[in-house]
Amino acid sequence: REDVLGDEITAELRHLCDEVAPFPDEEAYRLVQAELGFNAPPRLGDVVAAASLGQVYRVTVQGREYAMKVQRPGLPKSLAMDLVILKGMARTMRRLVRWCIESPVDPVVVVEAWALTFWDELDYNKEAASSESMRRALCGRGGIPGLIIPCVNFDLTSLRVLTTEWVHGCKVTEDPKVVRAEHISVGVETFAAMVLQVGVVHADPHAGNMIIPEGGKKVCLLDFGMVISVPMAHRKAWAKCVVHLVRKEHNAVLDDLIELGFFPADCPRDEIMPVMTQIWDQLVDCGSDIHKRKHAARRLYNEILILVRRFRFNLPDYYVALVRAILTLEGISLAADCNFDIFKAIFPVCWRFMTSADSAGVGRALA
Repeated sequence: REDVLGDEITAELRHLCDEVAPFPDEEAYRLVQAELGFNAPPRLGDVVAAASLGQVYRVTVQGREYAMKVQRPGLPKSLAMDLVILKGMARTMRRLVRWCIESPVDPVVVVEAWALTFWDELDYNKEAASSESMRRALCGRGGIPGLIIPCVNFDLTSLRVLTTEWVHGCKVTEDPKVVRAEHISVGVETFAAMVLQVGVVHADPHAGNMIIPEGGKKVCLLDFGMVISVPMAHRKAWAKCVVHLVRKEHNAVLDDLIELGFFPADCPRDEIMPVMTQIWDQLVDCGSDIHKRKHAARRLYNEILILVRRFRFNLPDYYVALVRAILTLEGISLAADCNFDIFKAIFPVCWRFMTSADSAGVGRALA
């Protein structure tokens, strides 16, 4: 995010999305032949992107162009070593967390939950199924106008090879300024629909996974390897929480957070409300302005300290992925529109979900 890290650092980090040093084409083709057998194309073509988990080739099969993602050789072993190190760090952090705050949040549990999702990301069959499921849910009849999710070619897909239709366009990593207001609108609608209607968080929505197709009016979303489910009951609760936050209905916000499992049902409301009311108001009033957020954090230092030292709170296992996705999308939007406000953008989507026929009961609760 340029607004947090600055242009130079962000530009360097953006290279990690799809400009990591590639592994040799010969290794990639041997893996493709081993995975696809007789279905393997005669050649791979050129590497068009290389990331930490794999690299993508532009291939032509029976006159049609595809993007073929090939997993890096030896990746499971390398990741296993990384996870052992991370888990050791989490154990050390757990002692610090238990000493500093009242919350039962366990860094080891967080790492373990993240690790399960990461292992799923190495199974391209699962990613293919997730991608097709999301395409049917979001791009079919009654779906999100302006959204493209490429079709999967299952004949050219396996555990370590994933092949989808090729989409001509400009990656957001290549030119962040290609994103316009209409693209931001599509993005907000898409990710809100994922969480509220489908019940899935796309946990890796960085700029390298977004393309503005030729014509410039649509948004193409890639890479569904890291997706996390949101329980049905929590979908409605998140929508209510956003609406109540923006409307500054603080007692209702606390009810929503209890429903989400953030606070226990027997939490001391009379002690929590004076502290959290100030935090919630500042959160909404600051919008997406990182400078206002920094000043608000300083002003609310005592309130935040009380929150973490005195009150017991917990986090749903998907919460980190959800917050990461929101902050990443917010950063992409701010790069295109410095006046972007995440709450103003998401409020009407949540309100529409609340008042829809499928959520009639929740809609009555908001009346």
